[in-house]
Amino acid sequence: MEKTESNTTRAFICIEIPEEIKSNLSKLEKDFPKGNARFVSRENVHITLFFLGNITNEKIEKVKEILARINQSAFYCGVEGLSSFSMDRPHVVFADISEGRDKITDIYNSIYDDIKDLGIKTDDRKYTPHITIARTAHTKDDEKVIYAIEKNSEIKFGRFLCNSIKLKKSTLVPKGAIHSDLYEIKLK
Repeated sequence: MEKTESNTTRAFICIEIPEEIKSNLSKLEKDFPKGNARFVSRENVHITLFFLGNITNEKIEKVKEILARINQSAFYCGVEGLSSFSMDRPHVVFADISEGRDKITDIYNSIYDDIKDLGIKTDDRKYTPHITIARTAHTKDDEKVIYAIEKNSEIKFGRFLCNSIKLKKSTLVPKGAIHSDLYEIKLK
């Protein structure tokens, strides 16, 4: 478990997913080999914009200022199909964003430089909006994981109105993480 200094908060920026879509995604667990896939707990399913790591309270206030400057209207997101970043060895299984992905990418790009300027480590790879639903271990069951992904590659999980962006705290506990809201910016 990652140790958090007492004067820092483990935080991330995300888009929340409605319960109906979380419920639809949680039904997929039965399609994956037992013991191979570790599913994200239903209450923690979201679209990550930035994982900020352990940051000081001063940086949290600066992140709030950055988020307050987002100039984006509310938009619809469609969640459809499963995929992985590497289908040869699928470690991260995610639901794809079929509608609204350009808007999410625009939001990400609009705050990327400001987040990086705070000294927060950012990912240099191209950003791909997605909803991580499971992580898998590389085992002889990889073929079964690939089959489960392909079987669900075109399923529609739902559509929702994205009308806010959240800054969340992630508290690590023995069974995973507990997420709580730190700040929310409403989209127009």
